[in-house]
Amino acid sequence: MSVHRPKPPKFELPFVLTDAVRAGRVIIFLGSGASKECIDTKGNKPPDGDQLRDSIALKFFGKEMKNRTLMTVSEMAIGSAGGTVAVFEHVNAQFSQFNASDTHKSLSDFSWRLIATTNYDTFVESAYTDVKRRRQTLIPFVKDDEPVEQRMMEAMNPVQYLKLHGCLNHRLDKDIPLVLSWEQYSTYRENRTRLFDRMRDLAKESPIVFIGYSLSDSHIRDLVNRIEPKSRPRWYMVDPNAEVEDINYWATRNVGVFVAYFSEFMSELDKSIPPLMRFLPTAHDSADFPLRDFYVVKTEESDQLKASFQKDLTLVHATMPHPEQTPQRFYSGYDTGWGCIVQRLDARRSITDDLLFKITLENENATEPLFFIIRGPAGAGKTIVLKRAAFDAATGYKLPVVWLQESGQLRTDVFIEMWDHIQKPILLFIDQISLHVDKLIPFMKVMKNRKIPVIFVGAEREADWATYCGGLEDIMVPQFLRMKGLSSGEVENLLDLLKRHNCLGDLEEKKRPDQIAAFMKPEHADRQLLVALHVLTRGMPFEKIVFDEYNRVFPEQARRMYLDIASMNQFAVPVRAGTISRICGIDFKDYEDKFFEPLVDMVTTGIDNYSGDRTYRTRHPRVAELVFRQVCDNDRAKVDQFVRLIEGLDVGYSSDSRVLESICKGRTLAENFNGADGVREIYEAAVAIAPKQNYLYQQWAIFESNHIHGDILRAEELAEYASEAEPRSMTFIHTRAEVARKRANRESSVVVKEQLRRQSRQLLDRMPINDRFGRSTTCKLLVDETTELSEELGDGENLSADRFFAEKLKDTEAALARAQQDFPDDAEMSEVEARLWKGMKDKAKAMAALERAWKKMPRGMGTAVRLGKLHAATGRPEKERAILLEALDRIADDKEVHYAMALHLLEHDPKDFSGIERHLSSSFTLDDQNFEARHMLAQFKFSRGETGPSEALFQDIAKRAPRTFRRFAPKTDNSITVSLPNYFGSVDQVRDGYFLIRTGSYPTKVFAHRSAFDDAEVDDIEVGVAVEMRIRFNRYGPVAVDVRRRTSQSM
Repeated sequence: MSVHRPKPPKFELPFVLTDAVRAGRVIIFLGSGASKECIDTKGNKPPDGDQLRDSIALKFFGKEMKNRTLMTVSEMAIGSAGGTVAVFEHVNAQFSQFNASDTHKSLSDFSWRLIATTNYDTFVESAYTDVKRRRQTLIPFVKDDEPVEQRMMEAMNPVQYLKLHGCLNHRLDKDIPLVLSWEQYSTYRENRTRLFDRMRDLAKESPIVFIGYSLSDSHIRDLVNRIEPKSRPRWYMVDPNAEVEDINYWATRNVGVFVAYFSEFMSELDKSIPPLMRFLPTAHDSADFPLRDFYVVKTEESDQLKASFQKDLTLVHATMPHPEQTPQRFYSGYDTGWGCIVQRLDARRSITDDLLFKITLENENATEPLFFIIRGPAGAGKTIVLKRAAFDAATGYKLPVVWLQESGQLRTDVFIEMWDHIQKPILLFIDQISLHVDKLIPFMKVMKNRKIPVIFVGAEREADWATYCGGLEDIMVPQFLRMKGLSSGEVENLLDLLKRHNCLGDLEEKKRPDQIAAFMKPEHADRQLLVALHVLTRGMPFEKIVFDEYNRVFPEQARRMYLDIASMNQFAVPVRAGTISRICGIDFKDYEDKFFEPLVDMVTTGIDNYSGDRTYRTRHPRVAELVFRQVCDNDRAKVDQFVRLIEGLDVGYSSDSRVLESICKGRTLAENFNGADGVREIYEAAVAIAPKQNYLYQQWAIFESNHIHGDILRAEELAEYASEAEPRSMTFIHTRAEVARKRANRESSVVVKEQLRRQSRQLLDRMPINDRFGRSTTCKLLVDETTELSEELGDGENLSADRFFAEKLKDTEAALARAQQDFPDDAEMSEVEARLWKGMKDKAKAMAALERAWKKMPRGMGTAVRLGKLHAATGRPEKERAILLEALDRIADDKEVHYAMALHLLEHDPKDFSGIERHLSSSFTLDDQNFEARHMLAQFKFSRGETGPSEALFQDIAKRAPRTFRRFAPKTDNSITVSLPNYFGSVDQVRDGYFLIRTGSYPTKVFAHRSAFDDAEVDDIEVGVAVEMRIRFNRYGPVAVDVRRRTSQSM
C-alpha cells in the first residue's frame, strides 16, 4: 500500500528576508549543488563529489573505487600515484571548462553581508567580473592571515568571500590544500580555522541562506548546533528535494526551507526586490550631501565620493547626526562621539584657539599640504581638543572639514575630486594617527606631489608618535602643539561646566578659590585631565575608582567580559565583537540584551564600516590598563588572561593582530613577569593561532635572551627560525646576532665563544653599515671581548697577552667613538661605552697589564692614552696626566697623545687656554684625516671668540670629512659647550622644519631645528623675532639648542 506524502507548498520569500537582503545583511553560503547551475559548451554540468572521486580513481588507478570517499581516493592518489600537484591539477581540469551561470551572475545584482562557500571552483569570482553590473567588489579570502581591513579598503563596496575548503586558484599553496570533503576539514584546518569562525560570528546577527546543500549536510547541522536558534535571526535553506517533514523539523530549529533550485530562488528574489530598491537613492541637494555647499560649480559628484563619506570619512557640519551624550557620563570619561562637542560640554582650551588660528587664519589660502600634530600623554584631552577644533573650523569659519573614521580608508581619487569641486583647502582631522600610518604615507605623498592643499591635523600620544610615526615626518615636517596642564582660566571654565551640570562631586563643598587651587596643585596639574577629574570630584585615587567600578559590575559574566575588553583595549585598539564572542561566549545580541545596563558607563560600542564588525572600547585605554593591571596582579593571572585572549584572536583583522603583537613584545614580558614558564605558554598559544607570523618567534627569542630565567639555546633556535623564514628582515638578522652574542657571554668553552662571536659578526655584516642596531651590537661584541680579556690577564708579565689586550681596547674605543659620531642621538652608544669603562675600572689586572705594556712598548702611545683613561675612570686624573706627559717625553709629536692631553686639560684644567690650544693644534696635520681633533679645535676657538679661524676649520671639515662625520649636533654638552654662555640673535629665515638665526657672535647664520624651540611657541616664530640660545656643534659649525624667544624683560 503506498503512503501518500503531502506536497511541499510553493515557496514565497518572507518580507523579513527580502528586507534583510535590501539592507545588505544576508549571508549567502554556497555548496556544491549551486555549481550545478553551470554548464560547458556541450551542456555538461560540473562533477559532484562522487563523480570527481570516480574521475580521480580512473585517472590515477585505472578503475573506479565507489566503496571509498572522495577524500580517501584523492589522498591515495596523492600519496602513491600522482602526487599533490598532479591530483590538484586534474581537479582543476574538471572545472576549468565550465562558465559561471546566469544564476551566479545574478548574485552580483544584490548587496550581501558576506558570501561563503565550501566549493573550490571559481564560478562566483567569474560572476563578479562585470564591473558595470556588480553592486559590490568580491574579495576572496582563502587563509587566516590575509589582512582583512587592508584588502577590503582597497576596493569600493567590498564583500568578503570566504572559501573554506580552498580555491583552485591557490591549489598549489601548501598551506591550504584543497579539502575534498567536509568530514576531512578538521584534518586540514590549519591556516583557515578563523575563516569559518568569521562566518559563524556574523551568523549570530545575520540571516544565512544555504544554497546547494542537502538538508542532511554536516555543514548545516554543525552550524545550527553551535548557535542557539533563539539567539540568532532566522536562517534559510534552498533545497529542491525537501519534503514537508523536513520543513516542519527545520522550522523547530529556526530555519526556513525553500523547495526550489538556486536559479528559482534568485529569480524570486529578483522579482521581490526591484533594482531601484537595491541601493541607496541618489541625493540631489545639499541637505542630503552638505559637502555641496562648498562646490564652486553645481555638479554631480561620483558614486565613489558619496560612498567614501559613508564608510571612510565624516563631514563635520552644524547639523551632523550624533548620539546623545549626558554630562555625567562625559565627565567620567565616557565619550559617545560628537555629542559632547555639539552640546558644548567641553571646557575651552587655549590650544584649541592656537590650532584654529594656524589652520584657518595663517593658512587660509594654502597652496600645498600642511601638517599639524597635537601631542600629549594619554588622558590629557587630545581627542576632545581635536574634535572641538574640527567642529569650530566647520561651523564658525565655514571651511570644508572631514574626519577620518576609525576604519576609514584614504582614497587619493576622492580627495582629488573634492579639490576639483571646492577649489579651497580641505581640513582632514585624524585621531590616534599612529593607527593610520600605513595608509597616510602613500596618501600624503600623492597630495604633496599633486600640490593639493590638504591640511592634515592629527593627535597622538607622545610614546606612540615616537614609536610608529617616524615615516610621516620623512614626508612632511609637522608643526607640533603640545597638550599642557590646565591654566587657571581653563580650570574656571571647567568648573563652571561642572557646576552647571551638577557634576562637581566632592568639589561642591569647596569655595571657588579652593576649587581652582585643587586643580592647580602639582600632583593634579601634572596628571592627565581624565585622572584629575576623577580624583577631585570623587575624592579618591583614580586607580581605586577604576578598581571599585570593576568590582561592582554584576553579574560575574559581565565583569569577565569587561576584563576581556579592557585587556585588549589597553593597547588602544577597538575590540571586535567576534573576538569577544569567541573568548567569553557573549555575542553582540547577548550584550545588548543582558549586559548593556551593567556596563553602560564603562563600555562603548561601534562598528567597522568595512568588515561590518561590531566593536567595543572601554571609556579610555588608560582605564583599560588600570583594570588589567589590578585584576591580573600576578604572573599566573596575567598568563591565563593573555592565553584566553590569544586563543580568540583572528589575526586576519588588524586590530586583533595589533593586540597579539602588543601582548607578545619580548622585552615587555621579560620586565613584567617573574617567571619564564608562564610566558612560554603565552607564546605557545600565539604561534598556535598564527604560525606564519614570524615576528612571534623573534619576540619569543628576545624574551628568552633577556629574562633572568630564559633559555638561551631556545632563543637561538627561535631567532634562527624567524630569520630563515624571512631572510631579508634586518630586524630578525639583528636578533640572531644579539642572541649569539649573549650566548657567547654565557659559554665556558673558548672555542664555542669564538664560534658564536664569529657567527654574530657574520650576521652583522649582512646588515646596512648605517644601521644603528647593527652598530650597537658590533660595539657590544668588542666590549664583551675586551672585558673578558681583562679578566683572563695573569698577575705576572706576559708581553704578548698585554699587547693584545691593549690593542683590543684601542679597537673597542675607536669603534665606540665612531658610533657616537654617527649616531649622536642614540643613548645606547653612550651606555655601551660606560659599560666598557665600568668593567675596566674594577679590574686591577687590566690596569697592571696596561702598565706592563706601556713599559715594554716604548712606541706604544695608544697604550698610554688608554692607561690614562683607566686611571681617570678610577678617580685618579693626576695619574692620567703623568702618563700622558711621560708619553710626550718619549715622542713629542704623537698626535693621539696630544689630543688626549687636550681633553684632559679641558676636563681638569679648563683655564689652561694656551695648553689646550697647543695640544689640540698638535693633534693633527694639514693633510691627515683626523677630523675629530679639528672639530674640537674649531669649537675651542669659537669659545675663545676666535670666530674667523673657527669658521675656517668648520668649512674645511664640511668639505673634506666623510659624509657621516658629525652630521648632527649631540644631544648633550661636551667639555667645551658645557661652559659656553647663552648667545643672542634674531631669526633671519624661516624654512620648512628649521630656522636660520643671525648672531653677532659668528660670521654666518646659525642653524636651529624646530625641535630646539619650545613646542608652545615654535609655530609663532617669524623673521625678526629676537631669541636667546645655547650652542653646540655639528660638522658645519655652531647649532642653536634650547632656543627661547626674548621678552622685553630679558632684553
